[in-house]
Amino acid sequence: MAKNAREKIYEAFRSLSLKKKIDKITVTDITDLAGVSRVSFYYHFRSIYDLAINIIEEDLRARQVLPIAHEDCEKALLILLEVIREHKELVKKLMSSDGAETLYEHTRLWSRHLADAALPECPLPVDEDAQKTILNFYRNAVVGAVWDWISDDCREDPQKLAFLLSNHLHNAYATRN
Repeated sequence: MAKNAREKIYEAFRSLSLKKKIDKITVTDITDLAGVSRVSFYYHFRSIYDLAINIIEEDLRARQVLPIAHEDCEKALLILLEVIREHKELVKKLMSSDGAETLYEHTRLWSRHLADAALPECPLPVDEDAQKTILNFYRNAVVGAVWDWISDDCREDPQKLAFLLSNHLHNAYATRN
């Protein structure tokens, strides 16, 4: 079966990213290797950083991480960490490039979605503004822990980190009255 343009672009990018820093890869490099037009590239992706992030996001979607988060926060966090670890070389290249901010924003988005799915309604007897502040605190705690883990070269066991984060979310947030 013939590969579509998106698959060809992914393949070309993966091949080039093994040889070059992401900042040194051009759209022309990718399109020439993939045998597709620049128009085709920009039809699918806004930038090379968008392409790199999209590779990770496709793995997350394929593993259905968000639907799982509603049922099992720990499992969803583990999937997120495993996908990041599987793409560690790509993630490290993004972190040391102009794509670091893009990576951070997407890590923030992924982590916040998981935290939102895992957190129950605020059981604390406080007003709505205070509830929002508390929710943001826990969202940002997950984001910070995941970003620190990435910054530390994904060394800590992802299962341990997923366990600690999910237990903290459930115990510290859901049981206060």
